[in-house]
Amino acid sequence: MVYTRGGPRPPPRGPPARVIAESALQAADGKPFVLVGHSSGGSLAYAAAGVLESTWGIRPTAVVLLDTLSIQHNSDEGVDYNGMMKFNFTAVDDSPVRLTNSRLSAMGRWMVLLNALDVHPTTAPVLEIKCTRALIEGVPAPDPERLHIPVVPGADVLPLDSDHLSLIREDSGPAADLLHGWLAALETADVPGTEPEAVPAG
Repeated sequence: MVYTRGGPRPPPRGPPARVIAESALQAADGKPFVLVGHSSGGSLAYAAAGVLESTWGIRPTAVVLLDTLSIQHNSDEGVDYNGMMKFNFTAVDDSPVRLTNSRLSAMGRWMVLLNALDVHPTTAPVLEIKCTRALIEGVPAPDPERLHIPVVPGADVLPLDSDHLSLIREDSGPAADLLHGWLAALETADVPGTEPEAVPAG
């Protein structure tokens, strides 16, 4: 069923990480798969991987986080979320994303959901592709001294000359090249010579 603006709200389906885990299993149809999430969608990808392992003993081939700042977006992680929100209010004309009252309200509810994620670590390999450019002029670029520090301990980190949105738009080709090159280097023993399917999580 498709839900549109002004239409009825979707019925609750349970914890979001479990919903994504079940959807990934259905989409993969028994084949090897990779969970991929952009921005905070990476949080759900990682959490869903933990659900898969802890609930059914199924491990994704890998998890890929595309410019994900945090898994649970807590206030003690050194990320200035308040500053980001303030910028959204004061630089509406410059922002590449059209902001509305409903979107800003949804953003606040989304942060509450992320804070409450029940995250079980996964033993699957994790790749973090991190952007090196600022989203727009006037916003500080990512700190090059911290780009190598993973959000998930032990994850591989690959920088990409892109910003947070171009990563999934005009720079999606180079991002895909990084992802496929990393997957090829994993040399998955279960399916030699075959790359698993990528299942988007957000």
